[in-house]
Parts: sequence; C-alpha cells; structure tokens
Amino acid sequence: MENFGSLQHQHLRNKLIPKKVEIFVWRLLHKKLPVRIELDKRGLDLHSVRCPLCDDDVESVAHIFTSCKHACDIWGRVAKWWNLSNFTFNSIGDVLKAVGFSSISHSGKSTLQATFWVSAYVIWKNRNNMVF
Repeated sequence: MENFGSLQHQHLRNKLIPKKVEIFVWRLLHKKLPVRIELDKRGLDLHSVRCPLCDDDVESVAHIFTSCKHACDIWGRVAKWWNLSNFTFNSIGDVLKAVGFSSISHSGKSTLQATFWVSAYVIWKNRNNMVF
C-alpha cells in the first residue's frame, strides 16, 4: 500500500465532497475496493480478472483509476476543464499530490480536490455499471 501519511486526512476533509464520496475515497486509499485481482487473491472464482471497461489489463486499483483508457479519458477531460497541462497519473498517490502541486489559488484547490474525488467516484460507478 502506498504510504500517504497525513495526506489521507487532509484530503478526506472537504465540505464540497458528499459523505458517500468521502467513504469511497477512504476505501480507495486503504485498498478496500473489491477489484477483481483482489477478489481473485481471496479465492473467489471469477470468470475473468480482466478490466470490465477496457479488457486491456488485469483489474486492479492502479489500472482502474490511472491506466484504463476510460479513466484516462475522464482525467483528460478534467485536465482540459481546469486548464492543467502535462496532467498524468501513475498512481493514486499522484492524484492526491496533484492538488497540492497545482498552480491554482488556495481557494480553488478545495474545488479541484472535490473534482478529482468525484471524478474517481464516477470512474468507479461506471465500472460497477459495466459489472452489474
């Protein structure tokens, strides 16, 4: 598990983020999302461990949120909306750190943070719609 230290608490406290998204983010940070590779490790017999969105790789947290072409499309749209250049994520930690390193004003960072987490939540909901 990536070590986020104080970033976890800092990023979960945002009045713009609905409670269900805060809970989702906590589960995401603690690798408590039921992605196929983790379910397979626990002995669940699955038809496939491939990503249900793109079928390009194994479904892991890193793939779903950073390298799946559907996630990349969403992050690209977020970057364009916020006029962020050279905006790529290689890990969930990069998502957390992006808010802190952006050149957006302090007051705008709260909104950017909310945008990132709601976008991650939308990626997860889209994944669930494909599976169920």
